[in-house]
Amino acid sequence: MDDFFIDLKKRLVKAIELDFTNIKKMIGNEKIYALSFVTDSDTVSLFLAVNTNEFLEKKNNEDDSQDNELFAQFAEYFPEKFDELDNITYDTKWIPAEWGYSNNDLKHSEMALIVPKLFEKGSTLDSQELPLFQRLFFECLTSTLQTLIKKGVFIDNNQEITIFISISDDERTEEIENFSAKILNSEEIYNKFSKRYN
Repeated sequence: MDDFFIDLKKRLVKAIELDFTNIKKMIGNEKIYALSFVTDSDTVSLFLAVNTNEFLEKKNNEDDSQDNELFAQFAEYFPEKFDELDNITYDTKWIPAEWGYSNNDLKHSEMALIVPKLFEKGSTLDSQELPLFQRLFFECLTSTLQTLIKKGVFIDNNQEITIFISISDDERTEEIENFSAKILNSEEIYNKFSKRYN
């Protein structure tokens, strides 16, 4: 299994460098604030998500507009409950599935060529092999990102980017995000990120 992850890391480093360069071309002059590797509970899928300050502002404004319409309809039928909903806001800043850009948006994603091999390997494991596979998988992702950070791949407009690993629809999401963010970012960036839901 070690050989699989050694090869996976080599391929990911090359693929992410190319895909991130192409994502930056697609983004243009927008300012990137965060980047995340996103997997699933079975750790057999993987994509690179990126978001910008500009996309975040646009997305949150669209969501606010939709929320206002829903709240108005709700208030019409349940006026006594409307005050409870009035202060709810939905911020997509740290939810990679809601972000504006990913390798899946590219016509030719190098990373997308790797995922079938990951799926093939991960989907053949039995329940005893899975914990070791998942541990090595997250170590591989962290090591890949560390290599790319050292190479200066994620520098954008002299702005420090928050980098983390996420796992969709899983009770471990916050734990994995925080653990990876602590390893991959400066102490200052990590401290801000770790308080994102406070």
